[in-house]
Amino acid sequence: MDGIYTKRALRTDVTVPCKRCPDWVPDTGLWKIQFKNGVYRVIHLNTGWKNIGTFMVAGDRIIFANDPTCIKGIGVYKWTRTEGQLLFKTIDDPCAIKLRAKNLTEVPWHSCQPPNDEAAITDHWPLPEGCR
Repeated sequence: MDGIYTKRALRTDVTVPCKRCPDWVPDTGLWKIQFKNGVYRVIHLNTGWKNIGTFMVAGDRIIFANDPTCIKGIGVYKWTRTEGQLLFKTIDDPCAIKLRAKNLTEVPWHSCQPPNDEAAITDHWPLPEGCR
């Protein structure tokens, strides 16, 4: 599970600028999430919005916890990783009026890790947008 993943949000509804927008709004643009040693960090590269929390993996389930925007909110998801993509399916997550769930599941996250050793050595693979 550890690694860095990016996505480009495809929000189609009109957004308006706001000073007190709720956290985890799946705004259009590039998102990056890093999973490392039980800690996740997420950033919206266009606005600079950031968050951090912990995660636990058991089989095909992942639990998100200790999110400062959702102190008591634990998120439970099914996850799959295939062909360089990480996908989440919400099982239960009330965090930020369910916006964390909407954000994480809206589109696949693309892995910033090379698909194999040869690609890592030669750097001949399509690096997803936002990985650098």
